[in-house]
Amino acid sequence: RWIQSGVFTPIFKTHSTKDMTMEKRFWVFPDHFDAMREAIRLRYDLTPYIYTAARQAYDTGVSMTRPLYYYWPEEDKAYQWNEEFMFGDDILATTVCKPVDKVTGLAERAMWFPEGYDWYDVSTGIMYKGGTEHTLLYTIDENPYFVKAGAVIPMAGPKIMTLQEQSPELKLFVVPGLGESKTSVYEDDGKSQAYESEYATTEILKQTSDNQVVIKVAPRKGSFDGMLAARRVSVVLDGFFAPSSVKVNGVEVPYSRFASYKETRGEQVWGYDGSQIQTTIWLSETPADQALEIICTFEGNAT
Repeated sequence: RWIQSGVFTPIFKTHSTKDMTMEKRFWVFPDHFDAMREAIRLRYDLTPYIYTAARQAYDTGVSMTRPLYYYWPEEDKAYQWNEEFMFGDDILATTVCKPVDKVTGLAERAMWFPEGYDWYDVSTGIMYKGGTEHTLLYTIDENPYFVKAGAVIPMAGPKIMTLQEQSPELKLFVVPGLGESKTSVYEDDGKSQAYESEYATTEILKQTSDNQVVIKVAPRKGSFDGMLAARRVSVVLDGFFAPSSVKVNGVEVPYSRFASYKETRGEQVWGYDGSQIQTTIWLSETPADQALEIICTFEGNAT
C-alpha cells in the first residue's frame, strides 16, 4: 500500500524511514511483486499528467497534491475527509489504509465524492455521483483513484524507461462523462534549467454526446532543445461500448480483432477489449505541430 500511495505524491519513494535495515527492493516480496510493479507502471504512465502539474506548481505555487478545501472551501466535509485529496486538476486520490479481510480478501475505503462532478473509479469502472458518501472495497492489487467524469488524462506510452528522455508516444485516457473537457500537456527538455523560457504545450479538447466522442489535439506550441518533431498518439476510451466507426482527420480507421499486434507494426488501427470495456485507437506517427481530430461514433449511447 505504501508503494501504491506513492503514485499520487510529488516524489515517488520506495522507502518510508531512514532505517538502513528496512528492505526497499520491492522484488524481494514475491507475494506482492505484481501489485507493486503495476503501481510503478502507473506512475510512469502518468508522467505527462504529473509533469504538467509540476509546471503548474512552478507557475502558481500550488502543489500537485491539493486539499479538498482548495476547491470546496465552503463545504465542511472538505475539511473533515482528510484522507483524500486532489492530485492535479482531474484526479481525486486516496490510500487504502486498512488490511484486507481474511475471508473476503477485500479492504475498506470510505470516500466522500465532492459535489459538482461525478467521479469515475478507474479500478472498478463504477461512476459515483458527486455529493455522496460510500464505503468501497478493494483487493490488495487494486490502487483506487477517481477521475472527474468526462476528463482526459494524458499518459505516456508503454516504452518510456526514464524521465530524462522524451516519450515518442502520447496516450489520451478518456473516462465516461457527457459534455466538454479540456486539458494540456507540458513538455521541456527534462534535464536543464532552460524550462523557464524553453518549453512546449499541447491543448486537448474533448466533447462527449450520447452517441459520439470527439477529441481535438491542437498543434503543439513552443519549443525546446532536442524536441521531437513527431509523435504517435493513441486514445483509450475506458468504460465505453465499442464504437461503430472511428475517424481521424476525416479518414476511417479500420477495426481489427488483433489490433494490438497490428499496432506493434506501426499500423493505424483500433480494437476493443470486452473484458475491460475498453476501446484503444492507435494513430500513425504525425508531426506534433499538426492538428488531430478523432471522432468515435456509437450506434447507441456511448456508455
